[in-house]
Amino acid sequence: MGHLARPLTPPSMSRFSATILGLLVVAGLTGLTVWEAAPRLETDLASRVERELESSSLRGVHVVTEGRDVVLTGPATAREQYLASEVLSSVPGVRAFRNDLEVSGRGAEATDAPSGSDSLSTSDASAADSSSASRIGAPARDPDWASRGQDQLEVSGSDDADVLAAAAELRDVLSTGAITFASGTAELAPGSRGLLDAVADVLTRYPAILVQVQGHTDSEGTSRSNRRLSQHRADAVAAYLIEAGVPDPALRARGYGEAAPITSDETFEGRARNRRVVFVLGTR
Repeated sequence: MGHLARPLTPPSMSRFSATILGLLVVAGLTGLTVWEAAPRLETDLASRVERELESSSLRGVHVVTEGRDVVLTGPATAREQYLASEVLSSVPGVRAFRNDLEVSGRGAEATDAPSGSDSLSTSDASAADSSSASRIGAPARDPDWASRGQDQLEVSGSDDADVLAAAAELRDVLSTGAITFASGTAELAPGSRGLLDAVADVLTRYPAILVQVQGHTDSEGTSRSNRRLSQHRADAVAAYLIEAGVPDPALRARGYGEAAPITSDETFEGRARNRRVVFVLGTR
């Protein structure tokens, strides 16, 4: 009796199995390489972030990296908190960051309220002595931030008493810092929420006024993407204020993109000033 013949394995099946096995080996080696390199990449990114912070005179900031994401912690003045966000947004390799620096007024000095726009008189500005910033424990104003308060507030040709009173208080509040976002997004930086709480505290006491929340960007990127981003940021600020108790009908949100700069975009400082949220006060 003859032997039973064993079925032959087609050559194509053998080659297919070998290819799959080879791909699995390559994938495994690649994953192992990435896993081994991750800590080195995180350490390198943290070092670059720390160098950039130190070059901007921001010392004592604790930097934590997870992949290409960065978290900052530690005490800071309002100006240092804002500057740290600006520095991080320019560091190559940072995918996203969270600025958890706690504003403590460190190194800040209280100053008189900055002078306002042509629409406000000196007597109007003096009303800031009893503003919500001092009542709710907002951080002390940093002298270098006086101009930032003016960059973030406008009065739309009104001589209404409530509008002028609210403007005087808001100017004082906004001189403590700026509203910032995670780089390239409409996600409010943690430090901006306290500032917006102070803004809401003022606006809820003047329910008859109308507030246009304007979003502005620098000229980096395309005009279309900048306008879209600025609108999303204005919407995010308005939504936060509504959640904090400001009446919905009192707010209008509009993004202008790069169309309304207040200074040249040729310098780092200029671009930082042009990226802003502005509150324009008027009557309904």
